[in-house]
Amino acid sequence: MIERNQFMNFTALVFLLGIALIFTGAETRTQLNFRDIPNKGQIIGALGKPLGESILIEGIGSAREGIFGNPMEVDIVSGQKVENPVLIDVRGNTSQLEVGKRYKFRGHENGSMAGLGNGDGELQQKPIRFAVWFDVDYPKRKTMLGENQ
Repeated sequence: MIERNQFMNFTALVFLLGIALIFTGAETRTQLNFRDIPNKGQIIGALGKPLGESILIEGIGSAREGIFGNPMEVDIVSGQKVENPVLIDVRGNTSQLEVGKRYKFRGHENGSMAGLGNGDGELQQKPIRFAVWFDVDYPKRKTMLGENQ
């Protein structure tokens, strides 16, 4: 009878240790004041570059709208081909992109917290996420690849 109790205690101990190891390896979220971001690091956007950094992107206008008003599938960032095209909303000094047409823009990636409205103009707290988009700085018009910039 003692052996059975020892086995049960050992099993319970192994189970608890396993649970502890799972939670020990879990990521913890660190709170960071927005004023500290310039001193503590950079926010890297969907295009793999720091938000606000001036970059040149190339890609095609996309039909995949979703939450995007002016979607573009970016396949080249600052002269480097990306492994998987990045779908991003293009804003700023441009008009609506034509689906399937190739474009080249200089600008920067931007971002902010975004939530879903409930139709009454109030912001719901869930789900809330960090949204990014590409702001076209110049040229101030759509530019097809090969045109002078």
